[in-house]
Amino acid sequence: MIKPLARAISFSFILLIASISAHAESEPEIIRQMLDNMAEQSGGVRPTYESLKLDDSGNIILSGLLSRTGHGNNRVTISVDTIRFNGVSKRRSGTYVISQAEWNGAVIDLNNPDTGPVHLSVPTSTARNVYFIAAENLVTGKPNLLAGTAVYETGNIPVIKLKFDGKGFEAKNIKVKWKGDRDSGYGRWNMSLGSLAIPVKAISDRITATILQDLQYQILDIGFNGNFALEEKNGNLAVGSALTLSGQKMGQIELVFAGQDIPVALIEKMRQMQDGDKENMAGMMSYMMGMKLSGLKLRIADNSLIRKALPYLAEKEGMSLDAYIDSAVKNLKQALSDLPVPELQQQTVNAVRQFLLDPKNLTFQAKPEQPVSATVLMGLIIAPATAVKMLGVSISANE
Repeated sequence: MIKPLARAISFSFILLIASISAHAESEPEIIRQMLDNMAEQSGGVRPTYESLKLDDSGNIILSGLLSRTGHGNNRVTISVDTIRFNGVSKRRSGTYVISQAEWNGAVIDLNNPDTGPVHLSVPTSTARNVYFIAAENLVTGKPNLLAGTAVYETGNIPVIKLKFDGKGFEAKNIKVKWKGDRDSGYGRWNMSLGSLAIPVKAISDRITATILQDLQYQILDIGFNGNFALEEKNGNLAVGSALTLSGQKMGQIELVFAGQDIPVALIEKMRQMQDGDKENMAGMMSYMMGMKLSGLKLRIADNSLIRKALPYLAEKEGMSLDAYIDSAVKNLKQALSDLPVPELQQQTVNAVRQFLLDPKNLTFQAKPEQPVSATVLMGLIIAPATAVKMLGVSISANE
């Protein structure tokens, strides 16, 4: 379900900034630029609309938008009743600004081998202070990595209604915030999903559904919060993310990542490969070797799931809870016996034992004193003890 939801959000906000027509002679410059970008992204297929209205205040109203892309078992169809852009203007850099965007009556149908048919309807959505990034900065002459995309200071989708695998769900209160450079699009994002409620009985895997029902869970109420950062300096990118996926009353999974010195040229080469340019892998590797890892963390926090599951599983095995935990720890220790870092092996066993005895949280992290390059990381494969020390690897429980 997460993959269709992510695609729905992506398509939804693309529509907020992409107004496209079959009547090029009546289109303002911003519409033509968006049309060209969307046509490029969809392999040359241009969406159509029924009507376009403009006024002297820079407002645009589109009606009857229809887009069809893909073919066979990999198709996307998008239709929107009305889209409204208020306060359209242009910055000196070439970036277009839309003070407020609103659309109503969107329907998105996805169909590909990974997801099968997915139907989404979005009754309404809004975005404020949308910046449509130009191909290059007209002031500096510098190409924009995020050319053709849009960032927006605030975006809001009250509800997305999903039909997937013959079942219906609702994703509610999807919000996006951004703050950064209006001409390049670099900056910091926050994205949140208030609730995606999935009835346990709707889960296709009957074993999983039965276990969850036995543990007295009737609804999986999933929430999400993510912070993202993308900055550029001297031709290199720095990226960071902190993602939290929560199952209400069940627990949370948190993933934090930070990297730097990622060449902008590498991103361009990757795009060229997607466009059919067969860049050899050796050339790509030369760009990748300087990338650096600044930090990584994975944290699992339990609200009730682990605490309920342990005695349940112990009973299924015909064991007491203490015996079941002892057995699990013994199996873990045996699995780690070949790890040539005794300190980390013991730390892992101790942390897992502590977590199973009192399920609060379990954290794995790599926290190097200085960012570690990909070249160094590859060299550390043959020296795991040195790698653990240099990367600052640790595992802890209930902190």
